[in-house]
Amino acid sequence: MRELALISDVSTSTLYNLYQSKDTLILAALEDLLADINAVVAETDTSGLGRFLARVNTVAEQIVDTPGMQRPWVRCCSVQMPKTR
Repeated sequence: MRELALISDVSTSTLYNLYQSKDTLILAALEDLLADINAVVAETDTSGLGRFLARVNTVAEQIVDTPGMQRPWVRCCSVQMPKTR
């Protein structure tokens, strides 16, 4: 949070006032990112496989554009879902 506050030119207290926790901040960032991805995919005007491929391509472009986020993206995409009965 300190590094983000420094880069953002705000105090750490301001970040915690806005987001309450690191998890809340990360979720807000992911929501924004997923909204951007969904907007790009919606513009493709395709369905089924075309929409899936557009989503994969958009995520891949995001990973290339933000090299510092590669590990979190991989972790996020490879999380094992709990087994259901």
